Amino acid sequence: MLGGAAAAAAALVLSAGVHAQSLDRRSAESDPPSLRDLRALDVTDMQGTRWTADRLRGRVTLIDVWATWCAPCLTELPYLKRARARHSRDDFEVLGVSIDVSDRRTFVSWASRHGVAWPQIFDGRGRSGPAARQLQVVGVPTSFLVDRHGRVLAMNLRGERLLAAIDALVRRRT
Repeated sequence: MLGGAAAAAAALVLSAGVHAQSLDRRSAESDPPSLRDLRALDVTDMQGTRWTADRLRGRVTLIDVWATWCAPCLTELPYLKRARARHSRDDFEVLGVSIDVSDRRTFVSWASRHGVAWPQIFDGRGRSGPAARQLQVVGVPTSFLVDRHGRVLAMNLRGERLLAAIDALVRRRT
């Protein structure tokens, strides 16, 4: 079963009207590692900031695996912008993981033109890049909603459900 804090946070996500894939210790062996925890996460964004499990702790983080050619990913951009505008960087951050296969200059230009201003993991290697491999990405869009303790509480939330879950987790300070 979930511990007290994790159960409360999962309840908040569920009360926002979403289905959360939670961290049940009994089923941890059958879950892919990315669902159990993010302890192995170790990637560097385009600005040179290293993102590890320790760096995720203390704020709610949405890890959004996406691509510029993915129509459902692009549909989510306004929601990601709204979520980011609602909360301080101390409380919430989006970490984009692009699986685009292109050169850095093309990706940076595209992101700038479309107002994608949050940290991005990009290496131009698509699904074979280290971040995509660490997160066991099969397709896009894929997202991981991570609580202040570094636990993945939900995956693949979209639109208003995503915003409600983020708001609920940010309001919860523990």
